[in-house]
Amino acid sequence: MLNESLKSLGEYAEVVVDLKRRGASLADIQAACCGGSVHLLRSREESRQAAIEAERSKDKTSEQRDKLDHDSLQLHNLVYEQQYYDKEVAGCINFQSSVLDEKLSCISAEQFLQQAGPGVAALSAHDRELARLTHELQQRKRLKADLQALQQRKQQALAELNAATARIDDLRSHMEAISQSSRQLMETSLPATSAIKNNKDAAELLPLPLYIVYSQAVAGSSVLGLPLLVDIDGSAAAAARFAADAARQGAGGAETAASAAVTPSQPSKRRRKSEHQQEDQTYKVHPLSVSLTVQSAGQTGPEQQPLMQLTFQYYIQLQLVGVSAGSPEAEEILTDLFLGDVGDGQLLENVAALASSGTPVQFGGPGRPRPFRWAQDLAGVDVVSTLPGSHSGVDRQQLLSALSAYRSQLRLEAFVERVTAAVQGRRAMK
Repeated sequence: MLNESLKSLGEYAEVVVDLKRRGASLADIQAACCGGSVHLLRSREESRQAAIEAERSKDKTSEQRDKLDHDSLQLHNLVYEQQYYDKEVAGCINFQSSVLDEKLSCISAEQFLQQAGPGVAALSAHDRELARLTHELQQRKRLKADLQALQQRKQQALAELNAATARIDDLRSHMEAISQSSRQLMETSLPATSAIKNNKDAAELLPLPLYIVYSQAVAGSSVLGLPLLVDIDGSAAAAARFAADAARQGAGGAETAASAAVTPSQPSKRRRKSEHQQEDQTYKVHPLSVSLTVQSAGQTGPEQQPLMQLTFQYYIQLQLVGVSAGSPEAEEILTDLFLGDVGDGQLLENVAALASSGTPVQFGGPGRPRPFRWAQDLAGVDVVSTLPGSHSGVDRQQLLSALSAYRSQLRLEAFVERVTAAVQGRRAMK
């Protein structure tokens, strides 16, 4: 059709040329041109359709070529794979090991038949050999797992050994560091002030409860900045004689040594004693005592007016710490410091045991400091508290709560705060 359109278009072109040659009118020439234009448009459309059809044929040809290449490639792959399998099968069929199967086996054929059971003997030679290989494979897996477990344990043991060796190598440096740090802590807790230097010899002669009170007060005053003044009163020579006599007589001679320290001419042992002498021995105190002065928070020197002056003494026979104040008002404040603890010793097991034996016990008089329970806690004396029977359940619970709260806090700080609050409250009420 494209050729026919081109042929018609050529004819119209010849007609137009002929009309122009003959000098025809313009209308005839334009009519001939219009007819030729129609054939020209038709020719262009047919040419475009021919081009589109050519592109479609080219795309189809390309697809067919790609498919042919893909199929050819698959065919070559299959041929190569078949050749590889044929080669491998032939190699397996013709394989001959240089080592006999009996040398490669974990167990012999006879042992395998015994372990596998009678059912395996009925199998064919091929199936029996497969079963034997499977059995040996399981054995090899178990042996490999055991080997890996042993190797892991070996690695752990080596790691522990290396760590222990490293700790041993670093032990000396760590011990030196601990020694240095503890020495600094000791120096900080008990700083070498002039007052402590003067009381150094006397402090070594203090009983352990009084030494605990003394060391806490010194550390609290020097390190924590508590408003405290602490000193040791009494005869250091008498305390030295007491310690020497106690060391000679052993653990049971403490009571006699106290008597020798005060009255050396008195015999160390007597079969019979009067009631007055027994009472004196019951209330016998150590020759040394600890003097503690509580000041206001803003005071810094001993010339300032103190809030309260306390004296801590140690009952040798009762093994308790007694506290006395410098004035009746201060004594009254001490008895009201903790609910139910008036310093009569009824809360202490040692005093209760002595009272149950028929010996009357009374504290608070001259030379008889009160053994408050909080004083025993402050001195670290391990005694068992007994609730007074005269208090109600609410008072008992309040007493337990107060003592428990006091023990769970810092002892010295809590005591100083309690005394300061009590004295300031008493002064505010005046």
